[in-house]
Amino acid sequence: MGKRVKISLHNKDANKEEVLGGYGIAILDNTCIRCESNQTLDTGDYTLDCTFLLDKEGKYKLIEKEMILKVLIDSKSEVFRIVSIVATNRDLQVFARQITIEATLSMHLGDVRPTNLSGLASLLYLKENSNEYKDGKQYAKDLEVFSNLTTTNTAYYNELNLYKALHDCDQSFSNRWGGEVLREGYRLNILQRVGEDRGFQVRSRKNLLGFEANTSLTGVVTVIKPKGFDGITIDGYVISPIADRYVESKTKVIEYSDVKVRNDNTSENEEGMIFDTLEEAQAELIKRANLEFSKNHIDEPTATYNVSFVPLEQTEEYKNYSVLEKCRLGDTVHVFEEKHNINIEVRCKSIKYNILTQRIVEIGLSNQNLSKSISSIENIIKKLETIPDENGLLNEAKKQASDLLNNGVKQGYFVWDTNGWAIMDTPDKNTATKGWKATLGGIGYFKDGFNSNPDIAMTMDGTIVADFIRAGVLSGILIQSDNGLTEIDLNSGTIKSSQPDGSELVISPQTGFYNKNGTTKREYHHLQYSGYVTLPAHSSSTAGGLTYAYVNLPEEFRDKEISISVSPRTADDYWDSSTQDMWVPKRWDARASKASNNRIEIGGMLAYANVTNPRANNALVYRNDRLTINYTVVA
Repeated sequence: MGKRVKISLHNKDANKEEVLGGYGIAILDNTCIRCESNQTLDTGDYTLDCTFLLDKEGKYKLIEKEMILKVLIDSKSEVFRIVSIVATNRDLQVFARQITIEATLSMHLGDVRPTNLSGLASLLYLKENSNEYKDGKQYAKDLEVFSNLTTTNTAYYNELNLYKALHDCDQSFSNRWGGEVLREGYRLNILQRVGEDRGFQVRSRKNLLGFEANTSLTGVVTVIKPKGFDGITIDGYVISPIADRYVESKTKVIEYSDVKVRNDNTSENEEGMIFDTLEEAQAELIKRANLEFSKNHIDEPTATYNVSFVPLEQTEEYKNYSVLEKCRLGDTVHVFEEKHNINIEVRCKSIKYNILTQRIVEIGLSNQNLSKSISSIENIIKKLETIPDENGLLNEAKKQASDLLNNGVKQGYFVWDTNGWAIMDTPDKNTATKGWKATLGGIGYFKDGFNSNPDIAMTMDGTIVADFIRAGVLSGILIQSDNGLTEIDLNSGTIKSSQPDGSELVISPQTGFYNKNGTTKREYHHLQYSGYVTLPAHSSSTAGGLTYAYVNLPEEFRDKEISISVSPRTADDYWDSSTQDMWVPKRWDARASKASNNRIEIGGMLAYANVTNPRANNALVYRNDRLTINYTVVA
């Protein structure tokens, strides 16, 4: 069996079959001195950090942004696209993101509305309705999606990329359908649960090298006093089966307001769980309280464990923890917490993997955010079910309006005279308390007599006066305050708030975010990009002068006003073995300017002094290639 290839480089436009089926344009195993992947369950992030030497063969020259790296992780191929490269005079530092992240960031949704679809059906719908998939882009076709979420739901996405639609907006897939993210090659999985329980068991030990444990009793509850509607409760308490393992009892009252006992005031349409007897309701309260321990584990401490295998290997107890090197993302681990004498169920939330050694370097374990809550989850769900959906408020308003209009037909009196018409609660204007009146000038509602000021009015000049407005879609050009100092322009998306002295606070997609005071304008910078570069050598080591390096800015900086700050980062001493002279930095300069095509120009000059032989003819030389400059760009 031949040696396994761990790192291979592939062209930017290489398709899935080409990447997975070959070794691309270069094998980088021999030029790589560091290569680690970082995978996180909570956020779904999956990244790669590498360092490649400037090798004599020149393989490093092939490495460019957007190219694809295929790496070997746990005997499987994983795929990343290069996002950034930082070059030094010794190596290339490369950062890459898993291929499904980059694909979804590049796929745009114009107006896409998955309606009453399951998890898998929704993912397929979003993918196939992206602009890039419709245009036949290879990376969009290569993207695979899968979900085992059976819940059906509806969402609306307008002018955003697929990544934001899935993970980072109000109606995101994660918010509507839920699930956990697992990225495997070109396949994006959103699953009910990632990982499994494969029986991993370890013990938490104090002062164990490479094993960091943090447990907290904050929020632990071992004794529950359950309460239902109208204060109904049980005799005594519901006690956790592990309560005796704690020195002190940790008691909490938990309300289950939907648990009710039927009485004379109970209506036929009463919401909640209604029982005929108090005993039946009490049995339900006890059942729910016990679920807080067995299902929600509120009697267990919150725990996080960080396991670093390199230092752990130096201990005799490593053999007891080596099983964790087989742990996969999302897997369950059973930790016996010696401090509290209890077993805590945690999950693998993060993995750092060394591609060169083919071993897990570090894992993070935690039970936080794993269906654990001090208040009852079931009770929260019950309350959420009573909250109207996105159209619920509007539908309720429509029903209310319909009821009012229908009832008004039976209760109102229509009156006409030369001044206009009115619908009132009595046939006489002098005795009427509330009603509607209409003239050529407008229509209005009164509730304190016919001649009182209207509470709701719409006049012929387009003015609407109302205490509140409920609407599904509100269309218009400009929303403006009474004094004209604050306005929202719906066409441009601009929000402006002014003061009489001429100062303004403006948020605008066109001009940015700024504060204007009189004739001045102070912009609030909202974009920042930092890094460092090593300057190229000067054409002559004996003649001073600037040399320049160029930095390509992220696309969001294009055509924006920017500010650049620079400072020297490193300026190394050097030893000239040919002359046996020692050279140290004497002075340096760093400067920057905006360049064309969304890139900046970083310049600098570094002078070295000969401290071994200061009177030599070449006691001062220029070595710009040994100067590294920090830069920060804001826009």
